[in-house]
Amino acid sequence: MTILRPLLLAALALPSASLAADLTLSPGDDLPTLISGVAPGDTVTLGGGEYPIESRINFTDLAGTEGAPIVLRAAEGATPVIVMNAGGATIQVTRSSWVRIIGVQIRGGDSGDPDNAFNHAGIGISEGSSNILIDGARIGQLRGNAIGIGDASQVTIRNSELHTLEVGNGIVAGCSDGNCWLAGSTISGNWVHGLLDANGIYLHNAGQGNTVRDNVVHGVGSRGIRVGGTAGGPENIVEGNAIWSTGGNGIGVGGPSTVRNNIVFDTVGNGIRSDGDSSDLFGDVHITHNTVFDTDDDGIELRNWAEKTGCVLANNAVSNANGYSMEAPDGHIDDGNVIVGNVATGLVRGFDELLGHFTAGFGAGDFADAVNWNYYPVEGSALVDVGDTAGTSFVPSLDFNGAPRDGSAPDVGAYERIEPSNPGWLVREGFKVNGVIGGEEVEVSGCDCEDSDEGGGEAVAFLPFLLLGFYRRFRHTEVSR
Repeated sequence: MTILRPLLLAALALPSASLAADLTLSPGDDLPTLISGVAPGDTVTLGGGEYPIESRINFTDLAGTEGAPIVLRAAEGATPVIVMNAGGATIQVTRSSWVRIIGVQIRGGDSGDPDNAFNHAGIGISEGSSNILIDGARIGQLRGNAIGIGDASQVTIRNSELHTLEVGNGIVAGCSDGNCWLAGSTISGNWVHGLLDANGIYLHNAGQGNTVRDNVVHGVGSRGIRVGGTAGGPENIVEGNAIWSTGGNGIGVGGPSTVRNNIVFDTVGNGIRSDGDSSDLFGDVHITHNTVFDTDDDGIELRNWAEKTGCVLANNAVSNANGYSMEAPDGHIDDGNVIVGNVATGLVRGFDELLGHFTAGFGAGDFADAVNWNYYPVEGSALVDVGDTAGTSFVPSLDFNGAPRDGSAPDVGAYERIEPSNPGWLVREGFKVNGVIGGEEVEVSGCDCEDSDEGGGEAVAFLPFLLLGFYRRFRHTEVSR
C-alpha cells in the first residue's frame, strides 16, 4: 500500500477529510476497511491482481461534488479483480453523490458453502444516490445482480461487460411497485450476455428520463431490455441496441418512451412488445425505425393501444416466419395514434395495408445477409427510400451506425442505406463500435443529444425528488412479461 498524503491512516478514520488523498492499494490490502474512510476528493487506485473480500465495500453518506468526486479505479494498464468470497460481499453506494468506479473487475468467489457458492452481487446503488459513474467494469460469475439500483438519479453505466450470472440481472433499477426508481440516467455501450435466468437491462415502473443506448444484449434467460411506466415523468429512450437470443421479449415497453434504431432477432418472446397497463398514464409510446427478424413469438406486438393517444408505430422493418410479424390483439388502435410506413413480411393481425399501416417486404431478401446477422438493406430492398417523412413518424436524424438519415426519403428499419455494403459495425458478440467505418466517419450515434463525461444523464436530475409526493401516488405492482 502506497500512501501519498501524510497522516492518511488517521484521516481515514474520520467521516470526512478536508484534503483530497491518493491511495494506491495492492492485493493483500484490506479493501473494505481502507475504503470505508474515503472522503470527497479522494482517489483509490487498485494495482493488478485479486482482492478477496468477505464483507461489503461501502460508500455511504459521501457528498462528493463534480470537482471533488470519490474515485475507485484501476491503475493504468492494470487488471484488479475484486473477488466476492461471502454472500454479503458487494460494492454498495448509499446516500452518496459523485462516486466513480472505473476499470474494476468483480467476480464471485467461494463462500465455503456449496449451496451459496457465487451467491454475491456486484454493485448496488440506493437511497437517493446521484451522479454515479460505472465505466469499463467487468462484472460476472455471480448469483446476484451485476448492478442493482434502487432510488437514484444521474447514473451513468457505460463500456462495461456484465456476464455469466446464474440468477441475477445484468442491470435492474427501481422497484416493481414503483416505490423507488431510476431517473435521468444513461446506460450505454455495454455488453450484457450469459444470464441464465434473468433480464439484460430492466427499468421498473416509475423510472423516467433514462436513455438505454448502443448496448449489445444476448444469451439472456428472460427479457433483453425492458422499460416500464414513468409515473407521469419524462419518457425513456431505447435506441441503437442489438438484442438477440433472449428467453423472453427482446424489448418490452410499459409506458412513455421512444424506441428507435434497434436491431432485434432470434428471441423466444416478441421482438418488441408494448404492453402498458390500463391506466391513463400509458401513452406516448413511439416505436420507429427498428429492424426485427425471426422471433418465436410476434415480431412486434402492441397491447393496450386502443383508446390511448399519442402512440406511434412507424417505419419499422419486421420479418417473421414463425408467429405474426405484427400483431395488435386489441383490434382497431389507430384512433389518436399514428401507424404508418412499416414493412412487414409474414402474417399480420390488427393492421390494415389499405390504411397505410404497412407494405409487404421480401423477408431475408431485404437484407445483405440475414443468416449472418447483417440486416443492412440491399439494392432493390423493399426498405429503401419508402419511410414516412411526416413529423408525427418521429424519424431520427441518425441510424443504427450513427449515419445521417435522408429526411426526405428515409429507409425503413434501423439502417439508412448510404453505401452498397454496411459501412458500420457488423452485429456480433462483443461491444458495439459506433460510427461509419467504410465511409466518412461519424462521431456520434443514436441521439441528437450529448452525454455528460461524469455520472450524468439528460439534464433531468430534478425528477423524481422535486415531485416526490406526486409520484408516490402511482405505485404499479404488476410487472408485465
